[in-house]
Amino acid sequence: MVALIFFHLFLFTMIFFIVVFLRNRNLVEMELDKIFRDFLIMEKTLSNFSQHFFQYLTGEVRLAFSSNGIIFFRIGRESIRLEAFSKKNHFRFPETFLPLKDETEISFSEVKWVPGGSELPEMLAKRLLGNHGYRVFYSVQLEGETFAVFVLYYGNFLTCLNGRFQLLANRRRLSEILRNIVAVLQEKQHNLSAITMENLRDYAVVTTDNWFNVASWNRGAEIMFGYSFKEVMYTNFRQFILTDEMDNFEKGVEISSRKEETIFKLEMKDYNQTPLMTEILLRKISIGGVTAGYYILIKNITKEEIWKNNIRNQSLINKSIVENTRDAILMLNEEDRIIFFNEKLRAVTDSSLNYLGVDVSRIFPIQYVRNIQEKIQELRSGQIEMVYLNLKMGELWYNIRFFPMRSPDGVYQGAILFLIDHTIIMETNDKLDRLSRNLLKNMEMAKILQMSLVPQLLPENENISFRSLFIPSFEIGGDFYYVDELQTEEGKQYLLLIADVSGHGIDAAMLTVLVKDTYNDFKILLETGRVFQVSQFLRMLNQKLINLNLEGNKFITSFVMQIDLRRMQIRYSSAGHPHAYIISGEGDISTFGIRNSPPVGMFEKMVYHDEHRTVAEGDRVCLYSDGVADLFEEQGLSFQDYLKQTVKRENYEVYSSIEEKLSELQSEKFFHTDDITLLIASVKAREKFHETRP
Repeated sequence: MVALIFFHLFLFTMIFFIVVFLRNRNLVEMELDKIFRDFLIMEKTLSNFSQHFFQYLTGEVRLAFSSNGIIFFRIGRESIRLEAFSKKNHFRFPETFLPLKDETEISFSEVKWVPGGSELPEMLAKRLLGNHGYRVFYSVQLEGETFAVFVLYYGNFLTCLNGRFQLLANRRRLSEILRNIVAVLQEKQHNLSAITMENLRDYAVVTTDNWFNVASWNRGAEIMFGYSFKEVMYTNFRQFILTDEMDNFEKGVEISSRKEETIFKLEMKDYNQTPLMTEILLRKISIGGVTAGYYILIKNITKEEIWKNNIRNQSLINKSIVENTRDAILMLNEEDRIIFFNEKLRAVTDSSLNYLGVDVSRIFPIQYVRNIQEKIQELRSGQIEMVYLNLKMGELWYNIRFFPMRSPDGVYQGAILFLIDHTIIMETNDKLDRLSRNLLKNMEMAKILQMSLVPQLLPENENISFRSLFIPSFEIGGDFYYVDELQTEEGKQYLLLIADVSGHGIDAAMLTVLVKDTYNDFKILLETGRVFQVSQFLRMLNQKLINLNLEGNKFITSFVMQIDLRRMQIRYSSAGHPHAYIISGEGDISTFGIRNSPPVGMFEKMVYHDEHRTVAEGDRVCLYSDGVADLFEEQGLSFQDYLKQTVKRENYEVYSSIEEKLSELQSEKFFHTDDITLLIASVKAREKFHETRP
């Protein structure tokens, strides 16, 4: 049973590899044919042909055989020449890879190289690449004792094995192509390049005498027209041209007599009299300045013309559907050229030009050209179904929506663009932006106002010191605090206030002004002896807030405290605010505050009460807003537990530690919606009696 399973598994693996191999073989054959087609184009267009083509050839062979890197040598009788090398983007040749500077650096007397063998290429590869990876060597005799040698580099054994199989399967075809290319290069010097086209299948290559009698006829011509060379030898080439196209052909002949070669379209016919739309390259063959005949390269573009006609027909259908739409519509081919547009585009561009065949970027203002190209590239390079761009043309704004056109197998074939009038929306957004900027400006002014109410300097002497931390929220909040040193009938006193207005925004910031005014009035009463209870401040603030009769539920939490260092006593009152902490000199932590005391502004004629407790030298009193506790809780921490970790530190170190931790938590949250306020009073010593006012 196990043996049967392994047999089926082996059989499935072999079938899979055979299928992959056959598929890859077809792809390799197509790539090799493409190499020769591109060779013909480059041979006609590039001045420094050899340098460009060998680099191109090396890159294409690497792609055809799925190699990570490849080196191409030409080995002559007495010299070695490194022609080109190519590699994948992510692939790096070893540091030992250096092009040969001296072609005679390797002595042939050291190695007896058999053509087709690998001993000499192995030496070259080892010198250039060291002992890295897996290699496949391929050589072919070009002419005489000159050989072309490819060294293909692979990163693993499986890809190397596949490359070796593909080389074996396509060795003959690659050899033919290389030999044909070399032959073309040789005959190019004698202007007889047409002879080397015999095995080219995708193009018909014909040579004629001065009267256009056929002198040569390659395999591609046999496939295209259905005649063998024996059937057409010495017959006139004009017999394959439709009668209506004869004048067009004669014009091409006349042009080639002046320019040596010309390219034009021509409608021809095959063995079955089937019309063929072709593209002709006609070149005059001259020997010693005398015309000896003509070289004719023919490409069958019938399918391309049918496709273009289908596009034109589709354009007519599209035009009947979209011509009356209020949006401008464009259709682009894969080269970003316009193949259809409706009349609305003329109104958008304020032009009567015919845009067919025009690059789409030319109809938009120059400052948007790069944006247009980037959006089209997004469609071309991925499976995105739509991208858009807002731009202004004249006085109007347009939202341009790009939709890709793809073949059934997902290949990009062009795009459709809709230009939708977006002016009203953009102008509305612009107005909203201006309003937002004004609002932000007003909010910034309100924040400045809020910050101006916070004291810049805190009292400090040999008996007591204060530290504060204030981190405003991204919105305008309502936290604030005050610390003052007062001279009262009972002597020097220290007054502390921390408060938090409900909500955020300008309303909350403006209420801080109300608190500031009330606080100033309360200080005067305290200094003149007309009030002795700190809870009186809460009653005064509560009444003022009730009298304003504000819309919504506006209230203020507050903790007010008076420190008397002569008696070493604090008096305090609170309204809905978090209780305060006191850290003793021995490190004990306790809380204090008024229980069941609602925020001010909620109940008219609310009576708030005082409480008091003693303090000792070394005690630290900590007041804070709920933003501090909330920030710790959101991180799964406790503010009180953190305080316990700091009790044994010096006063300033406690403050610095808390400040650092709060800043750390606030940065992790990134966006906080509540102010963070902390106030620490550190008692150093009892005040002497003579320091009080008589």
